[in-house]
Amino acid sequence: MPDQQEPDTTFAEFWASIPSKGVTKGSKKNAEKAWRKLTPQEQSLAAERAPVFYTLTPEERFGALGLHVSTFLNGGHYEEEVIAEKMKRRQEKAAYDPRQMAAKNIKSGKRFLCTNITPTKARTLIADGLVTEDECRKVGVL
Repeated sequence: MPDQQEPDTTFAEFWASIPSKGVTKGSKKNAEKAWRKLTPQEQSLAAERAPVFYTLTPEERFGALGLHVSTFLNGGHYEEEVIAEKMKRRQEKAAYDPRQMAAKNIKSGKRFLCTNITPTKARTLIADGLVTEDECRKVGVL
């Protein structure tokens, strides 16, 4: 029997988070029934991972094309490692900082990596303490 603890996400929020384009949502009633069987922890995990799962390609889902939401929940597909890996890659991509990359390129001392860095950008990086004026002169951005 699922815990009586209050879930972080309601079924309505979960259902609304699933992308509808190209996805067979199946019966909302069956999905809600499957949702109620989950513990609050499982509901939170499913709510977090379902939007990612439904944006994966069929190859990434190992052929699970058009998977009904109730099957996603009943089958525990929200626990699959491929979803966790995809989420991790998305977070890493979101953490990309172009200023840090520009500073790294300047510090490398390789001119060809710095062709897109303008003198204005270089001065901003110097002011922020990410690179020195000498490093910028060395690669020709100042």
